[in-house]
Amino acid sequence: MAVGKKRAGKVTKKEDMSAMKKKRQTEEKEKDDEIILSESDEGPMSGDEGDESEDEAANETAADKRLRIAKAYVQDLRKQAEADEESDDDKDNEGNRDSRVSEQLRTSLRESRGYQMRLIAQRVVIPEGGEASGGKVVRAHQLAVTALALTDDARFTYTCSKDGAIVKWDMESGTKTAFSSGPGDTRHSGAGYPGSYVQQGETSKQAILAAAVSHDGKYLATAGMDRRVHIWDTTSHTHIKAFPGHKDIVTSLAFRDGTHQLFSGSYDRTVKSWSLGDMMYIDTLYGHQGHIIGLDCDHRERPVTVSRDHTCRMWKIQDETHLVFR
Repeated sequence: MAVGKKRAGKVTKKEDMSAMKKKRQTEEKEKDDEIILSESDEGPMSGDEGDESEDEAANETAADKRLRIAKAYVQDLRKQAEADEESDDDKDNEGNRDSRVSEQLRTSLRESRGYQMRLIAQRVVIPEGGEASGGKVVRAHQLAVTALALTDDARFTYTCSKDGAIVKWDMESGTKTAFSSGPGDTRHSGAGYPGSYVQQGETSKQAILAAAVSHDGKYLATAGMDRRVHIWDTTSHTHIKAFPGHKDIVTSLAFRDGTHQLFSGSYDRTVKSWSLGDMMYIDTLYGHQGHIIGLDCDHRERPVTVSRDHTCRMWKIQDETHLVFR
């Protein structure tokens, strides 16, 4: 019986310890519940907000981020449009406001891609008074002048335009001489672009976009919408030869200094090399991924080109390689 009582006593002590532990856990749980209830009544704490925003930022994908930035940009444009309406006392409805925002978005896109056309002609002031105003205005073309080439001795200037005409200017006397493609030449006589241009023989009456003159002033090269490179005699003002080969508009021409080697750049993304001494095609350079819009060359055989692929390239022709500048 004594042993039984001792065992019974031990069981009772263990039960007491377990009950005390359960009671303590219950009290702690009730205390935690009270804290949670009080926080819910007062609203979320600032620390919790920061944690939630951090979690959202961590879970945000690249597409979600672009969408968020775009929405914020559009919202800023709408606010700006509303402010402009208020300053101008304009009561346009919401549809007109959205149209203005859409136009602003299209303008921003065109500017980012380099396609935006800026109307500046109305702000150009033509000097009056001739030499007294420090300049002289001369006219010869029916449409906009698009290319100009100056001889090394600065005696003559050659201008080309969208009307397909080529004019030689004497820089001292100011006299002008029009180039002719030969008997039966038909100049641009109608209105409109480019449907009114006609073509005679090998010479094109389409818009000319590029011009270059050799170092000795013997040859003038022109090119443009007809995709060919035309060579002219600057003394007789007659057409010598037309080089085919480019598959799109030719936008730029440049002679290698001190030589009769000519380079041409085109929308077909290629650079072609021509020898005017032999009047023949030499080579084609590949590499650009966009329209070539500019070209130049010094005395070395290393032409430099720029393109709408956002790169500038220097071509080392002898090494059959080129450098890319981004």
